[in-house]
Amino acid sequence: MSIKTQVDETVQAAAAHRRWQLQSPLKRADVLRHLAASLDARREDILTTCADETALTIDELTPEFARMTATFRMFAAAITDGTWHVPAIDTRVPANIEPKARAAARLIGPNHDIRRTMIVRGAVVAVFGASNFPLAYGVCGGDTASALAAGCRIVVKEHPAHPLTGRLLYAIARAALSDAGFEHALGYVENLDPADTRPAKALVTHEAVCAVGFTGSTRGGLAIEELCREREQPIPAFCEMGSCNRASIDSLERKSLMSRMVKDIAASVITRVGQQCTKPGVVDVVEGGPSTASSRAIYSMFAKRFADAPARRMLSMDVARNFYRRLDESVESGEIARHTRLPTKRERAAGQTPPIVMLAKASLSHTARLLSEEMFGPAIVVAPYRGCCSPSLAFALYQNPDHLVVPLHDAFVGHTGRFVVNGVTTGVRVGHAMVHGGPWPATNAPESTAVGPMAIARWCRPVCYQNTPDAMLPDELKDANPLRWMRLVNGTYTRSPIR
Repeated sequence: MSIKTQVDETVQAAAAHRRWQLQSPLKRADVLRHLAASLDARREDILTTCADETALTIDELTPEFARMTATFRMFAAAITDGTWHVPAIDTRVPANIEPKARAAARLIGPNHDIRRTMIVRGAVVAVFGASNFPLAYGVCGGDTASALAAGCRIVVKEHPAHPLTGRLLYAIARAALSDAGFEHALGYVENLDPADTRPAKALVTHEAVCAVGFTGSTRGGLAIEELCREREQPIPAFCEMGSCNRASIDSLERKSLMSRMVKDIAASVITRVGQQCTKPGVVDVVEGGPSTASSRAIYSMFAKRFADAPARRMLSMDVARNFYRRLDESVESGEIARHTRLPTKRERAAGQTPPIVMLAKASLSHTARLLSEEMFGPAIVVAPYRGCCSPSLAFALYQNPDHLVVPLHDAFVGHTGRFVVNGVTTGVRVGHAMVHGGPWPATNAPESTAVGPMAIARWCRPVCYQNTPDAMLPDELKDANPLRWMRLVNGTYTRSPIR
């Protein structure tokens, strides 16, 4: 059977399974909780398989596993109480009320009863998981959880970096959905060869696919977006792509603060072999003025931290080769003044590398590729601050608490999705307030987030019901609402009781 035929059969099976979309939020929430419990029951199998396959440690994977299952439970709660979006209701203004009261109602245009909510975009969402987070951004990761919560059916494309983990997660999730009668709500497309793009193309261009969730490289994300745009009926792609996250050091007079900052950032570079989309890639040092920090001093502090760190195997040989290529380009660019030990030939043959810190030359331009493109792996560049910041998922500003510089905040916050003060950019809390996104090219949809209940909205679109009988309305818009939905009714926020 051809790849195109296999993809077609998988997508068609998911598209035909409309029962999932038609379920109430309460029913979908129950199924999401059951899916999380099923994953919990196989926790040791999942962690062991994933650690063996990816070279990530059990300790590194344990919080990721907890995040995976907790996200399903959070989204189950969000679709039950409606906190992922706020439905709006504008009722008719009674004709017999006094003119002053009618004016206070601020009626503009015809006196219709109008009600707004969100509905799913279409049949099937295609999900491309990440190489670096096989649990939190894999088969049962945030994109899958959010799309299922919205009422979409999912087809996940296998990631070649961890196929055994992907297939195990799929088998567990498929069995859990089957228990509830929704076996075909989740499909899976195999793709062992990272150079084989046929499964991806067949999936993205399938007429039943209504949207795509992607986490990966800039090159991969732009290719997916182009395929989505060039379809006969274009569809949205929500792509989290490469991000060169920054940490800027200013006004750190106290050596204790500098030491803590270096310790925290070094740990974020070493953990998971630096293979995190939120890992700082560049440390900018604002030199002179009240600060005792200098780029050379900060470089030496990092070098001391990295000196005893062993070389570790990266996620896959494909990931390692891309890292070596970017590393060699940087070292050979003439823009680096000093660097710590690079991986040896033997280490490269095994897909291994030590953590590396590089010191940029003072003459380096702020537009240099070294400061603007992600180096996916355990490497970081220390550079004098050049007065510019490239778009990123996250940005950290280190300052003395009693010497905050507001202009720097204003300059940086417009270039990032998450602004951090005196803390590392790694470690993403899953919550209602989280924004895991950013300006292009960190993501292609900066108005969205891939983390938290707001992520559910990506797979939906708003629709307005006008003069529609109560029996024909979705539950969240009915006057007698059986769910505890937060609603905007005639300009006032209310919460409907559970009956």
